[in-house]
Amino acid sequence: MFEPNDYGGATPSCTGASGPVDEDGDGFTNTDEIANGTDPCSAGDIPPDADGDGISDRADADDDDDGVPDVTDPFAVDPNDGNQTVIPVRYSWDPGAPSPGGILDSGFTGLMINRTTNYAAMFDGSKLAIGGAPGLFSVEQVPANTAQGPRNDQRYGFQFGVNARPQFSARFVVHTAIVAPFAGMTPENDQQMGMFVGSGDQDNYVKLVVAANGGGGGLKFAKEVGGSLSAQRARSVPMPGPSRVDLYLTVDPAAATIQPSYTVTTNGVTSARKTMGTPVAVPKIWFTGRPTRTAVGLSSTSKGPGPPFSAVWDLIEVVPA
Repeated sequence: MFEPNDYGGATPSCTGASGPVDEDGDGFTNTDEIANGTDPCSAGDIPPDADGDGISDRADADDDDDGVPDVTDPFAVDPNDGNQTVIPVRYSWDPGAPSPGGILDSGFTGLMINRTTNYAAMFDGSKLAIGGAPGLFSVEQVPANTAQGPRNDQRYGFQFGVNARPQFSARFVVHTAIVAPFAGMTPENDQQMGMFVGSGDQDNYVKLVVAANGGGGGLKFAKEVGGSLSAQRARSVPMPGPSRVDLYLTVDPAAATIQPSYTVTTNGVTSARKTMGTPVAVPKIWFTGRPTRTAVGLSSTSKGPGPPFSAVWDLIEVVPA
């Protein structure tokens, strides 16, 4: 039998009790670990800590140490707030692809803020499936929450910032693909899944989404500025049925306009790309404002009533027009 020189005859123990102690020596207090559901008695089980300061993201009020509190930071784990993210950008979550970083290694660095809720409380990681063999981003149970109008309780509004200032960026296209929307279910009321471009909060954005449209299915486009909804447009597309719907927002930062368009793939046949009306004017500050940059992200919402539903994306990219 071999003993270390400093063995004093006592067997080390860990109570796992809440408190300011760090019984497993991993740099996080027992209280912090318990709040995150990690094991306070295992140094190999640690909570997320974006800035590496020994305080978990759940307990840290400023996860990227940029001086902006998480509740008002649209890119809470990006200390550069999108200023260093240049076009083109592409996240496909394919197996073997380089790690995109960000929240849950998804590439997204924040969620649409409402200025009262911490981003970490705006999603449930156990309801997400990211990457893996399919190479998809999935929200398995979209709840009845929305950014529309004064509610501003949307969840799963994942986003990242891009430097789209007119002097650095010509026209560009934001593109995503929805996989088998509403498959295996009957769409209800105002269930939606798609994407958005805006300033990073739940009062200022445009969105293009696949929508239940009261049960018949289709697409919707809308603009919200200062909490006021306008420029609403809809197209009828029977749902379920399509195996894929590709959504496009063509953005002109200099003119401060956005043009929505889409294609629909059914039974292996993809439609011609169709526009939804003419370009829509948006606030120029979405592209020129500081310190944060233009927000691009995924949207899955439901104003209710209606049960939770799944939403699946194949990619999101920002590319030159």
